[in-house]
Amino acid sequence: MRVATQEKTIPSCRVDKSLLQEIERYMMAFFEAGGHFRVAVKYARGAETYHSASELKERFADAVQSVELHRCRFADKADKTDGGGFNLNVSFDRSGYSSRVVAEAEGEHAKERIEWFMNGILEIIEPYRAYGGLYHFHPAVDGALSALTLCLAVVALVCLPVAPPLFTKVVGCAAVLAALHRIGAVMIPYSAFSSRRVEIRAKVWRWVLTGTAGAVLFGIVLTTLLRRMFGF
Repeated sequence: MRVATQEKTIPSCRVDKSLLQEIERYMMAFFEAGGHFRVAVKYARGAETYHSASELKERFADAVQSVELHRCRFADKADKTDGGGFNLNVSFDRSGYSSRVVAEAEGEHAKERIEWFMNGILEIIEPYRAYGGLYHFHPAVDGALSALTLCLAVVALVCLPVAPPLFTKVVGCAAVLAALHRIGAVMIPYSAFSSRRVEIRAKVWRWVLTGTAGAVLFGIVLTTLLRRMFGF
């Protein structure tokens, strides 16, 4: 029997109980009746499994690393309908590396059904989209950015006494921006689970960005005024 498989990356988004319940209702209504459904909440040192998203608390624990919704009917060979089996998986991950939708189906219209499922899931997630993706890239890219940040900081410190002022300023600004990006990856998760720590970090990060932008603008304006008024 024909089997089709497809995988797509989930965009950065806010993840709360209502979103998971919407996805569960869609997953349970899709394809044939039946199948096994579970919600797995994973921590750094373990996991919890639920039969429905309605069993979850309104807020997640601060230690949550990922949440996975899974429905499968390939095992129901004795009771399988003519439509064929299926395997549906929606994973949200703090780092974003594993935030994916995976679907596998068998049957005559397997490919079309998978396309419908993928499009439906992404439409449900769309209103919950966030900006965490700005701070999270492929692991190799993240590693390169961290190394670049360190190199820029070293160059700025070493060259400060001897380099031309413009060069020092450019390298220093680049180092600050790169450092802010790396700190943002820690403060802002790719999938922002509704928890107290996530909300506090989001507020703190907004203050940091606002304060940094204000300091930079104030410095530029002040420098310009001093030059025009006093010639330096």
